[in-house]
Amino acid sequence: MNLIEAIKKEQAGRKLNDTQLARLLEIDLSTWSRIKSGERPPGGKFLKAVMTHLPELALVVIDYMRDNGSKDDNSKAASLVGEGGKKA
Repeated sequence: MNLIEAIKKEQAGRKLNDTQLARLLEIDLSTWSRIKSGERPPGGKFLKAVMTHLPELALVVIDYMRDNGSKDDNSKAASLVGEGGKKA
């Protein structure tokens, strides 16, 4: 399952509309709308927000970063897992 599909599934499971999800992730609704539609790729701030506020999707975020990012992004992913682990 890709990252956006996983977020949408979690969103549906929590019965959140797009505005509520954006608030949960502490991002602009327009940011979520553009990412959801594929108009823009998820950025670091978005990925960190998902890791922080939806820690059950941590492995999906890590997979996304591994498949779509540079080696620098992979080290960032490792640090995010540590942060997520502390908060979970």
